[in-house]
Amino acid sequence: MAQNAGPIHTLFDWDETVQPGFTILTWSEYLCRKGMFDREALMVIQDLFYRSRQGEMKYEELLSRSASIYGEGMEGQRVQDVSSATTEFVDINSSQLYEFAPRMFNHLDKLGIKTTVISGAPVMVLEAYAQKYSIDQVFGLDIGVDSSGRFTKLVRENPGVIEQKASTLLKLPADARIYLAFGNSLSDLPLLLLG
Repeated sequence: MAQNAGPIHTLFDWDETVQPGFTILTWSEYLCRKGMFDREALMVIQDLFYRSRQGEMKYEELLSRSASIYGEGMEGQRVQDVSSATTEFVDINSSQLYEFAPRMFNHLDKLGIKTTVISGAPVMVLEAYAQKYSIDQVFGLDIGVDSSGRFTKLVRENPGVIEQKASTLLKLPADARIYLAFGNSLSDLPLLLLG
């Protein structure tokens, strides 16, 4: 007798797949305007993205270095304050998503297909998008938090880089069946090979 197969999943990268650009950059700029992100760290992140566009830096290096600088820029900020800002940021930036994305998330949800995002975008932002668009599970750039509820600069997880994206896949249910996978770079290869 055949056993029932597990739930069907669709895997998504976020940046340049679901929305143009990089969330870490627009989110850091947004937080800086609100006084919740270090201005010098923002300038370094902006410079990293500029250098990457000029071909001076490989993609994986960009993802690693921008995550570290993001942690430095967040250091000392209260998690509660930053969390409150995510809803407004997502409301403002939802119009920037590729046109297909909200409809696809809704359609997959109606079909009962689980949606998982694995990305180097900040996890707090991905969680806010997940609430808005029926996304079942998100894994994103995660920064440490101290006992007083403030961010440390420690990068706990960065599933934007290929090795961590691959290891994040191990967190899916063992019986998950991957139906589709969407990505835009070599870093997304672990997702795409399963789709």
